Amino acid sequence: MGGTRTTVRASEEVTLGSIGVDECGKSDYFGPLVVAACHLLPDEIERLGELPESGKIPVEACLELDAKIRKSSRHAIVSIPPEKYNQLAKKLGSVSKMMTWANSHALSALCEKTDCPNVFGIELGNKEAVRLLLAGQGFEVTIEDGERVRSQASYAAAGILARAEFVRHSRKLQGPHGETLPRGANDNVVTVASSLVQTHGKDVLHGLAKTHFRTTGKALRMAVQAQVKPKG
Repeated sequence: MGGTRTTVRASEEVTLGSIGVDECGKSDYFGPLVVAACHLLPDEIERLGELPESGKIPVEACLELDAKIRKSSRHAIVSIPPEKYNQLAKKLGSVSKMMTWANSHALSALCEKTDCPNVFGIELGNKEAVRLLLAGQGFEVTIEDGERVRSQASYAAAGILARAEFVRHSRKLQGPHGETLPRGANDNVVTVASSLVQTHGKDVLHGLAKTHFRTTGKALRMAVQAQVKPKG
């Protein structure tokens, strides 16, 4: 594809479509981090119709759209379960580097399937690092992360793919006694995490949660305050 460019050429979008990349799970204490990349051609966008923002539709509607998008697109999904996530977090040292790693892996896998150089995404980690990592593998792409991103069907499609994958994984992920694991990182999540620690010991969180979150410290303190010494 040659050369480094800073803007997407309109003519290329018409002929080659675009690649959207989005995440799900970055702000959730329990469950995986998922990054999905999706390439849609103009005729595929027309067949799919207007795609909603993934977080604004019911779960079952998201799963139905996910099935349609998978049939109509080229896509790649990187799903990092909690245990693997915690290992990478320790190795990479920051959430930004984690997002850079996940986005570059998803985009690299998708670039193997398409010649489209037009990438749209927001939660990229370090955009330039992603571009350079792809260039090192022979994939010259233009990455836009500005106001045009949210208007791209490929970005909406990537968000739906990411959320659906997160949902499928999370439905299988339970506490050792079948405890339900809520989304987010709010007070309810802290309470559930503390209960898990009190019942199973603090090491249980390594396979269920992103332990670098402040939620971990809050849960451990709550367990101590409950006068139940965490095991392990």
